[in-house]
Amino acid sequence: MIVVCFLLVASCATEDDSAFLSSQLDRLGNPEAGGILLAIVDPDGSASYASLGGGSTADGLDLEDHFRIGSVTKVFTAALVLSLVDQGRVVLDASASGYVSRLSIPEEVTVRHLLSHRSGLPDYTDQAILGSREEGLSKAWTAEELYEIVADRPLLFDPGVSFIYSNTNYLILGVLIEEVTGAAYADALRHQILEPLSLTETYLSYYERGALPVQAFTSVGQVPGRVAPVDFEYTSIATSAWATGGLVSTVRDLGTFSSRSHPVRSFRML
Repeated sequence: MIVVCFLLVASCATEDDSAFLSSQLDRLGNPEAGGILLAIVDPDGSASYASLGGGSTADGLDLEDHFRIGSVTKVFTAALVLSLVDQGRVVLDASASGYVSRLSIPEEVTVRHLLSHRSGLPDYTDQAILGSREEGLSKAWTAEELYEIVADRPLLFDPGVSFIYSNTNYLILGVLIEEVTGAAYADALRHQILEPLSLTETYLSYYERGALPVQAFTSVGQVPGRVAPVDFEYTSIATSAWATGGLVSTVRDLGTFSSRSHPVRSFRML
């Protein structure tokens, strides 16, 4: 089995970086069953890597391997929203409800609040990730269904006065992208970011086809401190993650994105 950790940095990994990753590997309870891949990405987009722990198993990991990048997807979503701001199609301090008709967003929540997790909107994730009572993990969620989970809940605080990490923010931004561009989120992302930057190994899980990712691992439902392979139906997770965490990519593509995605005006208009 392999446990993977990416660390994207601007120069070289330090001894402290390696010590931290080794300590995380030790927490697995059986270090011999896993490994960590440390990716070092320089400003020019070049990358190198080193494996820690797990013997030869981890050594088999490679920069061309595909991984589910989880909430790093939010960086892509934010970049796409900011490209729309740069094009004059979205105003950061305008009410997000003015750009999103499909969801009942509180009028006081702005686009900036969503981007910075300062909206006060509660998180839908815990209820959505295990699917539905009828369909279980085969459930293919829509953005509307996901938002409905929290639509009737009060805000956790007045927008702008505090911070709480909530996937609901980036769910709404995914819908905003669709309504402003008139394209599906996956298509807008591909046309405005992935294609211009030649990120040919990055795709949105469930909605697009691509190379199979390296098997993931989870502690959900396991003995505390232990992990096990994700060998169950992934539809519910992929569709509930969507614009908040659904991308699959490689170290090389992430390095290219990190080094070439600024300023946002470099993205091509639809």
